[in-house]
Amino acid sequence: MMRTALLLRRLSANPLWSLVLTTTAIATAATFAVSCNNGTTEGSTDSFDRRSMLRNIAENFIIPSYSELQSKVNAMQAAVNAFTASPSEAALRAAQQAWEEAYTAWQYACTFDFGPATTSTGTLFQKIGVFPTNAARIEERIQQRNFSTDDFSRDTRGFNAAEYLLFSDSTLAQIISRFSNPDRRQYLQAIVADIKANVDATANAWQRYRAEFITNDGTSVGSSTSMLFNEFVKSFEHIKNFKVGLPAGKRPGQTRPEPQKVEAFYSGKSVKFIREHLQAIEMIYLGMHRRTGIDDLGFDDYLRSVPNGAALVISTLAQLELVKQRMNALPDAPLSQTIVSNFAVVDAFHTELQRHTRFFKSEMASLLSLTITFSSGDGD
Repeated sequence: MMRTALLLRRLSANPLWSLVLTTTAIATAATFAVSCNNGTTEGSTDSFDRRSMLRNIAENFIIPSYSELQSKVNAMQAAVNAFTASPSEAALRAAQQAWEEAYTAWQYACTFDFGPATTSTGTLFQKIGVFPTNAARIEERIQQRNFSTDDFSRDTRGFNAAEYLLFSDSTLAQIISRFSNPDRRQYLQAIVADIKANVDATANAWQRYRAEFITNDGTSVGSSTSMLFNEFVKSFEHIKNFKVGLPAGKRPGQTRPEPQKVEAFYSGKSVKFIREHLQAIEMIYLGMHRRTGIDDLGFDDYLRSVPNGAALVISTLAQLELVKQRMNALPDAPLSQTIVSNFAVVDAFHTELQRHTRFFKSEMASLLSLTITFSSGDGD
């Protein structure tokens, strides 16, 4: 029997379906929704094999995602070291490309900011994923020869600080000229080494944490299911609130758009990373394998094991298609420019992200009896 998620994706490939899909149609489709992944129909949360879901996500998404991130970060460090040893346009292009590939891999690992990603000094995201970058403070630290990565100036290091150093000038020649300063070279090397150290520590720890993650299969706060769910929802909200909402001026206290606050402002790759991040969210929801795309046990299957869950899966995937349509309507230009030149298309994308929040956050939490343990600060 064909799984409901696969059926919806095939239907959604037809633009006409996306236009005519209504609440009534969703409810009707949900009547016939069944789960053929584990051979069960709607029942209770106790009938679902959470351990198998956690095993699938750990072994086929989390660990492969961290492994890929490790590999790409190693390549980035090698390219940066080659560039700083002998600055040239070819070496700079190679370092920029290696940074982009590493940061793309980060979009698939950033959701799992719990367990091994958490230490006494903060989470992996806090250490290497913070944006917007504080350019003025970075320049000040270079001038002071302050190469420390142990303080709480998190907007002066990580992926986005490396992006600032590698992309912030308008021409390759200008960037290379600024790297004639040995302190600038040392600062870039220090923050890339810090990214590598933190990624290595987390990726290696996941190999040891894997068994604990899989066996801790309850639903109470502190269980793997609860931690995974909360970080999954928080990661989606990070797209809505910060990758789109912050530069669009949608956050509490903002009175106007602030396009300079987009992710990856200097490289102009904001939209690409939003697309990759949203794809990671969808794959986790469906339990898809990171490397092969095989559809395995995920949150969608878990929902089908509870009353009214199949209907929620149908409506969630339908709304997710609308989110992706709005995302794909963004022009192939830096998001910071689009916010200025065509704000309506960005606003429409944010609106669909906002509408989608209830499907992942309130309704999913309610049906699976999971507790939201974080606050997004925007009243959702």
